[in-house]
Amino acid sequence: LGWSEDLSKPDWQKGLLSAGGGFSDPLGTQRGWNVQNGNEAEQTLSQTLSLPGEYTACFSAYVRSDSAGTVGIARDSNRVNVPVGPQWKRIQVSGGAAAGATASTFSVIFSAGSTVRVFGLQVEAQPWPSLYRPTGAAAGILEETRFDGGELKVVHTAPGLSACPVTLLSRV
Repeated sequence: LGWSEDLSKPDWQKGLLSAGGGFSDPLGTQRGWNVQNGNEAEQTLSQTLSLPGEYTACFSAYVRSDSAGTVGIARDSNRVNVPVGPQWKRIQVSGGAAAGATASTFSVIFSAGSTVRVFGLQVEAQPWPSLYRPTGAAAGILEETRFDGGELKVVHTAPGLSACPVTLLSRV
């Protein structure tokens, strides 16, 4: 995603939501956003990326609210509704999208009349979220990129988890 910590950028489609930055976040800093839906219908905060539907991706975000309710998180039509309360919670949706699609829209869906704090919106080309890393301008798929070397050395770090250092060569 582009601008994971700046929801005022035009990459983010906010519809009728209002959003203000500088609020506390789960990392103990002031990089969270307060998102309000003062409307009588649910509204989405979304960003569309040139990510083909066949690619598995995980979209995650941290959310909390002073009022109990639900928040939706979606990749196109694949939507998950999650309860939200006063403690920060990382929510996610994972999987592919429509075969043949050339882009995917990632959204956080806010119920009518809700106010939710949001932080750490992130899309990754894998089935599970990793540690949050802030992003600036949106990146893309570099079609003329390849692995440097002919071997990948996979290290098992925990049950069901592995790591693999890679070097990529790219022609831009």
